[in-house]
Amino acid sequence: MKKYLFLLLCFFLSVDIFAQKMVTVTGNVVTTDGHPAENITVMINGTNYGGMTDDKGNFEFKAFPGNFNLIVFSIIHHQTEIPVCITADKENHFPDIKIMENIHELQEVVITGTRTEKRLSEAPIQTIVISQREIQKAGAISTIETLQDHIPGLMVTPNAMGNNLRIKGLNSRYILMLVDGERLVSESAGGNVNLDQVNVND
Repeated sequence: MKKYLFLLLCFFLSVDIFAQKMVTVTGNVVTTDGHPAENITVMINGTNYGGMTDDKGNFEFKAFPGNFNLIVFSIIHHQTEIPVCITADKENHFPDIKIMENIHELQEVVITGTRTEKRLSEAPIQTIVISQREIQKAGAISTIETLQDHIPGLMVTPNAMGNNLRIKGLNSRYILMLVDGERLVSESAGGNVNLDQVNVND
């Protein structure tokens, strides 16, 4: 008798679960300094329900109502876990979830014309490092705009063969452009490189 009672109880519980409808869960994730956090995973702990934030830090996914722990994480951020109550009868919006960057900061090392590693502060020639934070703060929408904002004496003249760069009087023929150590192929004899092919978000 106990076995039948247990099976009957399980049956009614399963019917109750399947009778529930999934609802929409929305919200947004921000960094500790208030900026939108992009490409952050937001999931209900112990389930497959979740999504990722867009470039404005917003997320949206569907889940069943109930009390859960929402986990928020990425490769470069500490995991954040917050308790949430998802209901079927009202909007489930969770705004301004803060996530902290996981920083293991080392002194910046650059490769200069000396062909040896040196700390940025010890580089014998003028060396400029443009960080992700500086690009975001300036609101640059292209690689060319980023370079113009941070490199003094840079002039850019677009033409059909790419971008004619000039730094302190030297034109594109004397400027080496590398991406991940690979040289950008010039489309002209003058050495012009189409910098539009380099996404500023990368």
